Amino acid sequence: MYYLQQWLSGERRLHDALSGTDERSIREGLSDAVKSFRVARNLPRKYDADRGLKRYEPLLEVFLQLQKQEISESNFINVFDNFQSEISKKYGGKKLISLSSKLLWLRYRDPFIIYDSRARTSLEVTPGDYSEYVAAWLKSFQPHQERIAAICSELSSVYRYVEFEHNESNFAEIKNVSNEEWFHKRVFDIYLWHGGERA
Repeated sequence: MYYLQQWLSGERRLHDALSGTDERSIREGLSDAVKSFRVARNLPRKYDADRGLKRYEPLLEVFLQLQKQEISESNFINVFDNFQSEISKKYGGKKLISLSSKLLWLRYRDPFIIYDSRARTSLEVTPGDYSEYVAAWLKSFQPHQERIAAICSELSSVYRYVEFEHNESNFAEIKNVSNEEWFHKRVFDIYLWHGGERA
């Protein structure tokens, strides 16, 4: 329910903006996303606005290139590495693993996994390697996958306790998203963020 509220109140809107084709909506979605996920500090103004560019213009340029790519289980790590590398080049050379993973997840959801330092600590993975992080994350998720799916399937029966507009459209979406694997993975993400089994 915690994550359902988070999805309905924010992440759904960001996903819609970033998965569309309208450039203005994507630009606004990127701005909102980096603020919402608290990673805007990793994109200093001296690399865009202070040079006379629109805020996040270099990020937008890299992001728009994604629309030309097919994403699959077999290539998403390479897509991630290229995306992260291109943003890093435009914003001072620092590796931007967390920021990149969050934007790619908002755009595509599966098969990307959000890289977060708190979840990484729960997984006891060394920092800086997205591929290793994803492998550890998926290994940790697998034993819990069926139980999470079973619990999420019950969300449509308790949706009245979630703060959102109670209408047919939202109820239908709850039934749909609560059965999606990306939703189950994000629930596990929240669990890891709060400390996982060590909490």
